Amino acid sequence: MPNSARGTNGHYAFNMEEDDLLLSSECTYLAYWSKRFGPVSAADYGSYDLTVLFKDGVQEVYTWQLSEATVVPVLNVTVAVNDDGSAHVTWVRNTSETYSYSESE
Repeated sequence: MPNSARGTNGHYAFNMEEDDLLLSSECTYLAYWSKRFGPVSAADYGSYDLTVLFKDGVQEVYTWQLSEATVVPVLNVTVAVNDDGSAHVTWVRNTSETYSYSESE
């Protein structure tokens, strides 16, 4: 694997106790697990397996195909901060394709 953050030979042992992330506020409590593997390169495309081994010995395997995608950037992003501290974000999709956008760091 070209990215050492992906582990040895593309195998990363996810630690369910230490790799967790907690997001909480007055209204929301989200515990989830996240691992950033760095930027994607062409060699990263292909089939990936997530293997979950439970304490009782039961194992589940989930497979996902990672394919290259061209993402059209949005235009005219505007943010309106409301009096209560919430924010309303709008943008122009800049394409007729059906894409889903999410926040990134």
